[in-house]
Amino acid sequence: MGEKVDLGRIRKLRHESPKTVMGWVRLAWPDIRAALDRHVALSTIHERLNEAGIQISYQRLSFYIGRLRREENRGQTAAPKAEKSVVEIPEPRPDVGQAATPHRDPLGDFRQRTANRTGFDFPPGPPDEDELI
Repeated sequence: MGEKVDLGRIRKLRHESPKTVMGWVRLAWPDIRAALDRHVALSTIHERLNEAGIQISYQRLSFYIGRLRREENRGQTAAPKAEKSVVEIPEPRPDVGQAATPHRDPLGDFRQRTANRTGFDFPPGPPDEDELI
C-alpha cells in the first residue's frame, strides 16, 4: 500500500441518513432504550417514531427492539458478528452432593431389573383381605 489512500468517502457515511427502517431504529436505539428504561409505553414510542417520519408498524418495532436487545446481551451491538470455528462443549459436572457416575442408562437399568421376569408377579398364596378395597 505504497499509494495514498483517501478514506474521505467512508468518513462521509457517518453523516448520511440510514436507508432502511431498521437503520433508523438502530440510530434511535439509545433514546428508545432510555425511554423503555423509564417505563414509557412502547405504543407511545411507536407514535413518536411515526410522528418523526419513521413509518413502522408496532409489530415490526417490537421485533426490532427484541433483536437489538439480544444483540446487546451478546455484546454485538457495535461489532460485526464473529464466526466461531471451534465450538467448545463443556464437560458435564455432577450435581452438588451426588457422586459422579461414569455412565447412566435408564433403559439399560430397567432391562436388567426386568430380565428375569416371566409375566405377572403375584405373591404366593391367597390375597390378604385387609388390603383389598
